[in-house]
This record gives sequence, structure tokens and C-alpha cells, in this order.
Amino acid sequence: MKRLLLGGMLVLISLGGLAAPVSAGVDDFTFKEFVGDYYLSRDDEGRARLRVVETFVAEFPEFNQNKGLYRAIPATYDGHSVAVQVESLTRGGQPEPIYDQRAENGYWVVETGDDTYVRGEQTYVLTYTIRDIVKDFGGHQEAYGDTVGTNWQQPFGRVVARVHLDDSVRSAFTGDMRCLEGTQGSTTSCQVSHDGATVTFMSNGSIGPHENLSMIMKFAAGTFEPYKMSGWQQLLAYGVPIMAMILSVVGLLWAIILRVTRGRDAPGRGTIVPEYLPPADVSVVFASGFRGRRQSAIPAQLIDMAVRHKIDIIEEDKKTLFGLGGAKKYTLRVLSIDGLSADDGAFLSATTGRQVGETYTIDSTDSAAGQRLQDIVRSATGLEAIAQGYRRKLTGAAGAITLAVVGLVLGWIVTVLGTSLIGGVTPLTFFAPFTGVVSLIVVILLVMHRPLTDEGIRLKEYLEGLELYIKIGEQERLQVLQSPQGADKTPVDISDTAQIVRLYERVLPYAVLFGLEKEWAKVLEVHYGETGASPSWYHGTSAFNAAMLGSAISGFSSSAVSSFAPPSSSSGSGFSSGGGFSGGGFGGGGGGGR
Repeated sequence: MKRLLLGGMLVLISLGGLAAPVSAGVDDFTFKEFVGDYYLSRDDEGRARLRVVETFVAEFPEFNQNKGLYRAIPATYDGHSVAVQVESLTRGGQPEPIYDQRAENGYWVVETGDDTYVRGEQTYVLTYTIRDIVKDFGGHQEAYGDTVGTNWQQPFGRVVARVHLDDSVRSAFTGDMRCLEGTQGSTTSCQVSHDGATVTFMSNGSIGPHENLSMIMKFAAGTFEPYKMSGWQQLLAYGVPIMAMILSVVGLLWAIILRVTRGRDAPGRGTIVPEYLPPADVSVVFASGFRGRRQSAIPAQLIDMAVRHKIDIIEEDKKTLFGLGGAKKYTLRVLSIDGLSADDGAFLSATTGRQVGETYTIDSTDSAAGQRLQDIVRSATGLEAIAQGYRRKLTGAAGAITLAVVGLVLGWIVTVLGTSLIGGVTPLTFFAPFTGVVSLIVVILLVMHRPLTDEGIRLKEYLEGLELYIKIGEQERLQVLQSPQGADKTPVDISDTAQIVRLYERVLPYAVLFGLEKEWAKVLEVHYGETGASPSWYHGTSAFNAAMLGSAISGFSSSAVSSFAPPSSSSGSGFSSGGGFSGGGFGGGGGGGR
């Protein structure tokens, strides 16, 4: 056996040593060079127009990893749209298909190629136009642009940018220019020269990942007409967001008024008295919604079914690698299907099944069963409570929700359109959807309240009395049992310990529901010890020990809650970037492999 194990270990070590290296993915490549040619001119309205020709010389690995590139071009500058218009894309001098192009998080993203892999050195040329890329500083105007941008994971062997000045703007160039390179916010200077109608910017050497080259050029005041919103753009930027926020706020006020005027519970009697019996004609699951204890409803209902001898709970040790006992697992076994309530039957259907002898083991997370059980709890505490007259719907809620939804939709639409139509996100277009989201959430929370009817408030106060009974001392509990009120309900012989045990077992599920199972188990421990009895519905891994009952019940409850947790979901995020000195101008952005 030792030789066999040793041989196996040697084989694994050998395989590990011979294993091929794992690829870093589609971003595991480099750029030999980037050359940007920028043709700056004025359009018929006197506004700045820039035709950009970007040349990327990529060096891909010699195996099937990449199908092309993606380029993320900032769609806004200085708070307004730059109106990105892609003209052409080539690879190796030949037209290259555009796999996809779309607006995404303030960028215009262009994906190159098709489903064919590319290898080795590849030259891509992307041509597009942007506009309104000049800032007005009063005494002068400034074109402050980025080349590659700071959102590339790949290094560039060198970066060259050539700004070609149209005749309409050449004479207005003051000759003031500056080249910056490095990570975002860097003030490191790079090479710049001016030769007639062309200004050339060049990196000092290679550009590392997340590094950029920025170019700054000054022009005489009034060279370019500043960006101005049209009438409909102003409506989208200011009028629609204001309307959206007004609708959201009105919907919120409506919901508040409804909650205050129509959302009050029935008055009730106002006095809580101890109750020693579980409420009649309602399940533990149903009762959980009246004490805000839905998270404990599942284990409480299972224990309730056990003490009523509908199921057995069997505790077992998980076996470790060496055959030793580890953590606990629990098996539910159906004992009887006679007299099942609707919630009893639903719980059996979600776990064991409805046949006597069927079993279900609570061992690890079962999201599917958890979802089924959570749906039962949600239905019992919501629609069922309304159907049985314990709660009522809040009338007039539809109007408040409608206003909040319309406000949110308008705010969201104007924000989505902000980049492409308005020219960026203004404070109003930002706050409009934010106000809408907050308003809708609060409105839903307010109007989804289901006020208690007279019947519902009686049940709530009864449960409060039962919780009070669990918390009081033993002598006080006995006084409750022998009081005229107690005798009127169910006469109990307090000298009969066995009768007391059975009564206390019936209360145990509600102790679990209220989070008082350990305290109530201590009460049961005393009486189990006096009678020498043990719970017939719970079977542990060893002989019954009354002193361990609290830990056993608590362990079962915790296991049930964790195992039947509802499924969770997660979401990813898209492309994003920021500004600075190097990395703070128009253009730039980033990209990567595909």
C-alpha cells in the first residue's frame, strides 16, 4: 500500500511538472506601436471637428487565443457628447468586419473581427470622427486630448500622435503645446515638435499598461464656437428630469398619506396577558407573519409537526475521512398523514413527500427545497392572511406606485439618452433616476403594508401573550395554568408532570419561532428529568440526555435555516474609467483583446 501511495504521488508530481502553462486569457498580448493621426478643423457652424485615424500594431500569440480587439472611445468630454461616428476599420490594409459596436457606460465600444482567430503581428486602423473637443478658458481655447487612454492592460512599444491643423484653424494656433505621459494624473513630460501644419507628440519610450500619452494645444480665443444645447436637448436635460422628480415626490407623498390614513392596524384591546396554549386553527408558519419571525418559520413548523407526531426528527453524525463523528445531519421521516393542515402537506411535499415512511435528509444546502419552503412561508404570511381576513390590502396604492414608476422611467430614459443626445449627464439627469429609485422603493415598502384587521390584531396580541408566557418564571406559569382563565380554556392538573410535559412540548415550536428555544428547553429538561421521559419525536445519536436538549433543538434550527436558504444571485460590471492630467482629455479611453 505504501509503495502504491508513493507511486501515485510521484505520478502526480511528474504530471504537475510537465503541465503546460495556463494562458492569461484574451488580454495576454502586447502592442508594438500606436500611431494616431488627428485632423482638426472647424465645421460649417464653427465648432471643432476632429477626424481620428488610429493605427494599432498588435502582437498576438501564435496560438488560438484572440479573434480581434475591442476599443472603448469616451463618448463625452467636458460634460457633453462628442458624437462618435465610426467611419471605417481595416486590418492589414483590407476592410475588417466590425463584430459589434455599442454604447456602454459612457463609452462607444467597437469590437473588431469575426469568429476567426488571429495570430502574430496584426495592424488595425480605426477611423472615426468626434466634435466639440475644445475647452474655452476666456483668454484662450485649449484642445486637451488623450491618445490610447489609461484603460489598457497591454503595454505599447511606442506611442506617436500627429495633429494635422486645417487651414481654418492653423493661424489660430498659438504655438503653446505640451506632451504628458504616464499613469492617470502623471505630469511627466514627453516629446513634442511643431512643423508647419502638423504638431507631433511622441512618448519617451515604451508605454506600460494603464499608461497614456496626452497632448495639449492652445488656440486663440474665439477660434471655435462653444458647445451649445439645442432646445430639445435643454428640455431633456432640465425639463424632463424636473418633471420626473416631481412625479416621484408626489407618488411618495401619496404613499405616506395612504399609510397614515388607511394603513393603521385595528386598535386591539391594548393589554397583553400570558397565554399557555398555541393559537387554535392557525399553523406556526401562518403565525410567523404576525410577529415578524419569518426567518424562523421553517424550523418551527418542522418541530411543530414533530411534536404532533406527523414526522420524526433523527439526528446523525456525519462521518469524517477516518470514520469519526463530525457535524450533525438530520433526517425527517413521515409518521402520519392523518389530519394534515394545508401547510403541513405543503411542507411534506417540499421535503419528504406525502407517504408514510418517506424521508428527507438535511445535510447540505438545498436551494431548490429552500425556495419551495420560502414560497410556502411567503404565501402563508401574505395572500393567505388576506384571504382569511387577518389582514387587508391598502386601497389606493396603485396610484402612488404608478406615479413613482413613471417618475423613475422618465428619469432613467433621460439618463440613458444623456450621453448620446444631451451630451453627458447633468446633475439633474443624475438625480432624477436616483430620486425615482429611492421613491419607488419607499413607496412599495409603504403601500405593501397589510394592516391587521380585528381578527389579525387579536392573533397578534395572543402570540405576544404566548411569548410572555414562555419568558416568565416557572411559578408564574403554574399560576397561569390554575387561574380561572386557564381553567376555562383547558383544565390542567399541575400535579401531573407528564401532562405538563405534553403541554410544554406543544409550546416548543413557538419558542423556536420567537428565538427562545434554549430557554424553553431548560424548562423541558426539568420535567423530562422528573418523569424520566424523553421526547418520542426526536432521536439523537446517543441515549437521551435532558441537559443536551437545548443544544440539540438549537442545532437543528440552525441547520434547517442554513440548508433551506433561498438561492442568491450576483451580477458583473462593465467598462469604466476616470480622469486626471495624463488621462484627462478628450479621446483616450481604453480597450483590450477579444
